[in-house]
Amino acid sequence: MSVTGSVGEKGRNIQRDVRCVQELLNVWLEKQVRTLLRVDGIAGPKTIAAIKDFQRFNNFFVDGRIDPDAHTIQALEAQIEALSGALKMYLTLAMVLSYDTATAPQLNEPKLRAVVQSIFPLKKA
Repeated sequence: MSVTGSVGEKGRNIQRDVRCVQELLNVWLEKQVRTLLRVDGIAGPKTIAAIKDFQRFNNFFVDGRIDPDAHTIQALEAQIEALSGALKMYLTLAMVLSYDTATAPQLNEPKLRAVVQSIFPLKKA
């Protein structure tokens, strides 16, 4: 699941792309034992700061923006590949639910999200 447009400073900031980036950034933030982002689809100051921190951490050009098929999104997506199978499955499920709930309208999203978070707890900012 990749972004279709730029996210962050001076980006297109399509809500589903921002949510995807926020979920991916939360994986990194969790590993860094830092406060997670609210996955709300808004590229606000906390999301842009997290993008810049991730770019700095990886010695990328720091511009606070993630472009499709560029280094930053590739690095964010690569961290998912490194996760264990079960953790990857639960994270992917959570990302799909926050990305587009129309793909599974028969599911009760709040209950399913609660199950996912009970297995993979997230600290919200």
